[in-house]
Amino acid sequence: MRIKVWGARGSVPAPGPDMNRYGGNTSCVQVTFRDGSQLILDAGTGIRTLGLELADAPRVGILLTHLHLDHIQGLMFFPPCFRSDAEITIWGPSSPEASLEDRVARYISAPLSPVEVRELPCSVAFRDAPATEWRIGDVLIRAEATGTDTYEINRNLVLTDGARADSVPNLEIETGEVVGAGHASATARFDDEQLFYLMSRGIEAEQARRLVVRGFFAELVGRVPVPELRERLEAAIEERLGKVGA
Repeated sequence: MRIKVWGARGSVPAPGPDMNRYGGNTSCVQVTFRDGSQLILDAGTGIRTLGLELADAPRVGILLTHLHLDHIQGLMFFPPCFRSDAEITIWGPSSPEASLEDRVARYISAPLSPVEVRELPCSVAFRDAPATEWRIGDVLIRAEATGTDTYEINRNLVLTDGARADSVPNLEIETGEVVGAGHASATARFDDEQLFYLMSRGIEAEQARRLVVRGFFAELVGRVPVPELRERLEAAIEERLGKVGA
């Protein structure tokens, strides 16, 4: 199996030179299986560029993990959608509210789109993804998140005047078999007591601030199992601290 990530951003596309390493497109992953068949996971803006490479593909399968905008906003720019010889099958979560086609059509319709689903020249079929184990061709798909027990922590440390952090924890579990789930969020500036403690022991203010920031990241960086990656993260933190004068 071969996996290629065409988009990994959340919420909105993020263009610009800072995104050159991983790209700025929203969710889209191309999975190629041993027999050469393919499945596209999600249809964020990354699917547009992927579609250019599928110019001659007679059949395309797309699996939408959920219908947030950043997972479907590339559909109306997917080149195979505008080929009369293309057969596209779109799987997605079922809902008692409306069919998958009707829910996707809310986005691919006026005034948000110049074309509507029913006007696409391709042959497109919408399929509800079963909640249990199922197959797409020879590929077995099943829920692996059963019995989930998770906790999300969102911490933000504001380093400079005028900076702000919008701390909005978002924990989404796509399964009904949840043992436990929770989240917490906090945003704060430097702790003056920590700075005072360090400076009272002869540490200069700038170095004290660096120690506080290193401590803030220590738990996260320490969990990275790859030494080379840990070193890169530590170097990136030091570089950013140098830029903000911490």
